[in-house]
Amino acid sequence: MDVVRCDVCSNQADLYCRSCDVKFCGECAGKHLKDQITKVHGIVPYSDRYSKPRVSQCCCQEQAECVLFCQKCKIAICGKCLLGAHKDHAVSDLSEVCQFRRQVIQKDTGFIESVLVKRVRKFIHELQKKKNCLQKDYEPLLNKIHMHGKKWHDVVDYVVSRHIDVVNGIMQRHLSSINNNIAMAQEFLERAENIAVDNFRILKTNKAEQILKYETRLDEFQTDPDYEVCEIPNFIPNQLHNEDVFIKFGVLATGSQKKYQIVSRVQDRMAPLTIGKHPSYEVIRSDFRCDNLVACVSKDDVWVTGKDKTMKHFNSHGVLLEKVDTLTGNWPSDVCVTEQGNLLYSDWNDNSVNLVNGGKVKKLLTLERWKPSGICVSSNGELLVCMQSLDEYESKVVRVSKSTVVQEIQYDNNDELYSGGGCTMFIAENKNFDICVSDFKARHVVVVNQRGKLRFKYNGRMYTDGGKFSPYAIDTDEMARIFVVDSGNRSIHVTDVDGHFLSYITECGSSEPMGLSIKDGAVFVGSGNSDTVSCFRYSS
Repeated sequence: MDVVRCDVCSNQADLYCRSCDVKFCGECAGKHLKDQITKVHGIVPYSDRYSKPRVSQCCCQEQAECVLFCQKCKIAICGKCLLGAHKDHAVSDLSEVCQFRRQVIQKDTGFIESVLVKRVRKFIHELQKKKNCLQKDYEPLLNKIHMHGKKWHDVVDYVVSRHIDVVNGIMQRHLSSINNNIAMAQEFLERAENIAVDNFRILKTNKAEQILKYETRLDEFQTDPDYEVCEIPNFIPNQLHNEDVFIKFGVLATGSQKKYQIVSRVQDRMAPLTIGKHPSYEVIRSDFRCDNLVACVSKDDVWVTGKDKTMKHFNSHGVLLEKVDTLTGNWPSDVCVTEQGNLLYSDWNDNSVNLVNGGKVKKLLTLERWKPSGICVSSNGELLVCMQSLDEYESKVVRVSKSTVVQEIQYDNNDELYSGGGCTMFIAENKNFDICVSDFKARHVVVVNQRGKLRFKYNGRMYTDGGKFSPYAIDTDEMARIFVVDSGNRSIHVTDVDGHFLSYITECGSSEPMGLSIKDGAVFVGSGNSDTVSCFRYSS
């Protein structure tokens, strides 16, 4: 490496002025001090240039050297400042603060160079490889579509050929009918012409005997031959719509688009939740005595259930829009809403999950040897159901697609994920497809990934003010944050997507929160000890 050169001449630099940020050799040091005689300098060996932080000047004492750091104002100050504007402020040694910050900078720089840059370069290299192979990778798909199109052309040609054959057959029958009609007409004409010839011959002879013998033969023409009349058929084509043909031609099942994170974004994970010290509530009177469960259709309307057979649909101003009774007269174990806005509810007593559509209730799913509790609809329209065995010793989560169980989640490395004991569990799917279950008896929230592998458990113990964490209703929002009702501590806990505690809501409009449903920044909270449902809004 080349030696460090003096900023004044070309000799090797041995000294450094911290005040002026200039490096120079021994011969130039005196010249520098002489030229800048009105300024306070800090001359140190070049190797010690970072031993003390460089500050241009104190904010209030121009000639004083800054040696302290005001923790309240976040600026460098001199000793005299402690007697003035920064009196009674907490201060630290400026060198120590800068040394700590330099370590942070070095650590961040090391991470950027050794981890982040390598990962990004590798990611770009992989993307470039995919880009170069993209045309080739798509060729089988395009060929498949072309081959299917050829089959469709063959089918169309066959259909056209069949129609033409049918028309040719009809045309031959039509031709045969016309020929028959011609033959009958010609025979009729021949008889008529013969009679006319005979009559002309009688008239020409003028013989009385023949005239007296004449008898009319017109009665032979009273009955006209039955001619078969055929009409050319009309072809009425079915209406052809491009969109219909596009749909009937086939379905292009696109691959899932997954988010790729090169580095976990801590700032996004810790996105603030703004609710306000005294949030504004909209209160709905449900007329249910207690145990209000909620499922919002939108930010402006919600379904509410309690210990009653009737389920009620309200808008956010408390106006009743609709009410429906359960099939069995039992109260629901849980409720949720489909993407189409229809209500689903589980019935613990008859082991069923039911659909409410247009005011009518139909049984969607009946379980054998299991009881359903918490339910939710996944992002792809499948049904996620918490259930317990009839003896209440086992619990699991199942994924149901078109009335068929396609996934069961019960164990993690032979350990049971969920407790039994007949306690209700609630469930929600997060935006990253994690399945979040509140297990009241185990007193924690269990979060597994889409494949059913355990990601983490949240027990909330650090934030319950000494009370036992009692997780009940659960939901997630657009930022993938998890909201869970802590009924024992009368609050709502909020965590990020990885289960790190963000905040908790103690003023949620209910003295004993129970039900919970979130939509577009609106939080609906059902009460466990009154007939109210509260709604408040937050922003991120």
